[in-house]
Amino acid sequence: MTTRKRSAIVACLLSLILTLTISPAAQAKPAQTAVTENVGDFVSAAQFGGPDKPLVDPQGNPVKLRAQAKPPINEVPCDGRDDFLKFTDTYQGDVCYADAGVTTNAGLKAVQSYSSGNNAGAFFYESATQCVMYGFQKWEGSYLNNLHICLIEIY
Repeated sequence: MTTRKRSAIVACLLSLILTLTISPAAQAKPAQTAVTENVGDFVSAAQFGGPDKPLVDPQGNPVKLRAQAKPPINEVPCDGRDDFLKFTDTYQGDVCYADAGVTTNAGLKAVQSYSSGNNAGAFFYESATQCVMYGFQKWEGSYLNNLHICLIEIY
């Protein structure tokens, strides 16, 4: 093996290691302005049957939900559709959601990635003491690092 090939392989491996070890907090994007307007009354995932942890934005500020008056969202079959909010979980595989609302009944314990489809909203992932918001727009996605989801809100 040439030195050039060996260097290229080492560079690729280092890049892969860095990608896999980025913490969830480093991956979290700032929330959309509309998300942090505090228009709802709920400040804990426990009020939706989730863990008794406060909902916060990536900077640690309390967050209220927009969809407080909407019905709970339900899981729908993915059926190869790309317009649903889709999470890929290590244990459950692909899990999809549609329509506006909130749920804590996802049971997603090791999320590897998400794709927003034709949905905007936020999901909250569990940290040691709180549920941290990860806002998303339509038609985006990202690889995640085994996140445990506290709550999902679609606008």
